[in-house]
Amino acid sequence: MTNSVIQRVVVAVDGSEGSQRATALAAELAELHQAPLRLVHVLPVSHYDQHGALGISAEALAEVRKKAGQDAFAAVEAATAGCHQPIERSALMGDVAETLIDVLGDDPQTLLVMGRRGQSGLKSLLLGSVSDKVVRHTCSPVTLVN
Repeated sequence: MTNSVIQRVVVAVDGSEGSQRATALAAELAELHQAPLRLVHVLPVSHYDQHGALGISAEALAEVRKKAGQDAFAAVEAATAGCHQPIERSALMGDVAETLIDVLGDDPQTLLVMGRRGQSGLKSLLLGSVSDKVVRHTCSPVTLVN
C-alpha cells in the first residue's frame, strides 16, 4: 500500500448499467491508490422480512440474497478486468443506504463509489434517494456516477 489517503475502495453494485460504470471507475481508483476493492450488493429487504413476517424462511431468504449477489457481481465482472488489487465480494441484505453506511463505518480512508439513480420529484421529496441518504450520513468520501 502507498501512503494514499484512500486505503480501501467500496463500490455498490446492483447489476445495472449505472453500477457497471461505477465499478469501472472504482476499479481504476483502486489501482490508482493501490487499495483493495470491495464489491457490495445489498438485497433490499426490510427488517420485518428478515424475520419471516412475509412467510419466507431465513434459509430461503439467504438463498435469494446469495443468488442476487452472484447475478450483480457477474454483471459487473468485466468492469474489474483491469484491476490487479485484491477484490472482495459481499452480498448483504437490509435497507440499502443503511447497510452501505454500516459497511463504510465512517472511515475517512474508505471511498464509496456508487451509481446515482434519478427518482421522480415527489418520490425523491418523500423518500430521498439511497445516494442522498448515504452522503448525508457518512464521514467517508463518496463518489457518485451518472
